[in-house]
Amino acid sequence: MEKVYHVRLNEEGRLVIPAPLRKRLGFVPGQEVLLQADPDGLRVYTRESSLRRMQLWVATGVAAGRNLADDLMAERRAEAVKEADE
Repeated sequence: MEKVYHVRLNEEGRLVIPAPLRKRLGFVPGQEVLLQADPDGLRVYTRESSLRRMQLWVATGVAAGRNLADDLMAERRAEAVKEADE
């Protein structure tokens, strides 16, 4: 089971992430993090982890061996040919 950390908001409403948790998550001073509210509470994550999650999400909808960049380039070329013919 995950360790639960008990913290208190300070007078300005700020929340301090305990050092052991920051270390485990790889958070460093000055790093920008993303906050997202969900029905269970608050999620805190890095841009990098968000990007990885999005890449995995997109990859689940793409057939193996398919290259979306190649598909996009072919689509753009077809549109350019169509526009040139008009």
